[in-house]
Amino acid sequence: MNLVSSKRMVLPDVLKGIGIILVVMGHNIQFGSGREYLADDRLFFGNFLFKLIYTFHMPLFMLISGYFFSMSAKRHTIREICRSRFYKIFVPMAMWNLVHFLVTIIRGLKWAEYPYPLHCIRVYFETFVKNWWFLWALLIYSVLMIPVLKIKNSLCKAVYLLCIFALMHVTPDSYSFNCYKYCSIYFVTGFYWHHFNLQDTRIISCFRKNEIITLILFSGIFVLMFPFMTRDTYAYTTGVTLLSKDVCTQIYNNTFRWIIGYVGCICFILFVKIIISGKENSKVVLELSKIGRNTIGIYIISGLFENYCMPKLTSKLFFNPVILLLETVLLMLFCGIVIKGIRKNEKASKLLLGD
Repeated sequence: MNLVSSKRMVLPDVLKGIGIILVVMGHNIQFGSGREYLADDRLFFGNFLFKLIYTFHMPLFMLISGYFFSMSAKRHTIREICRSRFYKIFVPMAMWNLVHFLVTIIRGLKWAEYPYPLHCIRVYFETFVKNWWFLWALLIYSVLMIPVLKIKNSLCKAVYLLCIFALMHVTPDSYSFNCYKYCSIYFVTGFYWHHFNLQDTRIISCFRKNEIITLILFSGIFVLMFPFMTRDTYAYTTGVTLLSKDVCTQIYNNTFRWIIGYVGCICFILFVKIIISGKENSKVVLELSKIGRNTIGIYIISGLFENYCMPKLTSKLFFNPVILLLETVLLMLFCGIVIKGIRKNEKASKLLLGD
C-alpha cells in the first residue's frame, strides 16, 4: 500500500475525499435523522452504515496524516513543522471556535449569562478545548512525535513510545482523550510506515503484487469481525483507559477496535487504489481529489452546520438511506460554496482554512 507512487498526487487526496464524505455521512446519521435517532444514541450506534463507517474512517485519516508527517519531518526542520501546524490547524480552529462561540451566545443564550469579559474568555477556551477533537489530535500527535525526531537511539525511541502507550491506559478519558488515544496508534503506524519504507519490505511487496487477492483476504477478515462490532466497541462509548473498569473487557474492546480499524483501512485503501487505477485524470477522481484537499474546512463547517441546523431541519424525519444521501450531498455542496467564498479573500482564507 504505497501511498506515494505514480498516484502520489491523486490517491491520498482521493482517500481523504471519500473519507471526509463518510465523516459527513456518519454525522448526518447521528444528527440529521430526526427524533428517531436523537432520542436514543443506541439507534445510530447500532446502525449498519454507521458501524461500517466508524470502523475505519478516523483510523484512515490518522494513517495518512502520520505518513505525511513523516515526510515533512524528513524535508523540514522541527521549527518549520511546528509553524506549519500552527497556521494550518491551530489558527483555523481558534477562528472557527470564535464563530461558534459568538453564534451560540447570540442565538441561544442571553448576554446576561456572560456578565464579565474574563468569564467569556473562560467559556471560549472551554469550548475550544472540547471542540474539533480530530484536529486537536493531529496537533497533539505532532508534539508527541517531536522527541522521536530528536532522539537518535532506536531503543530510547521505542521506550518513549511504549511509555506513552502505557500512559494511555492509566489516564482519564475526559476532554475527548478517549478519541486521541484511540487514533494515536494509527498516526504512529503511518509515521513509521513511511519512515522505514515498509512498503518495500519483502512481505509487503508480495501483498502489493497481488492486490486483488490481498483485498479479498482482508475483506474476509473484516466480514468475520464486523458482527462483533457493538456499541461497547466504539471508543466514544467505552473509552480506552483501564481505570475503574473491567480490565479484561476493556482490553478486548481496545484490541478489537484497533484491529478492525487496521483491517478496514487496508480494505478501503486497496479497493480505492484498484478502482481508480488508470482513471487518475477522470472527472470523478479529480473532484474527489479536490474534496480531499479541503478536508479541514469541510470537517469544521459541516460540524457547525450539523450542530446548529441539521437537527431542526430534519426534526420531522425518520432515518432513510435516500434522505441520508441527499443530506450528505447538499451539505457537501454547502461546504464547497462556503470554502469557495472564503478563498476569495486571502486573509480570510489563511485564518479560516490555513491556506
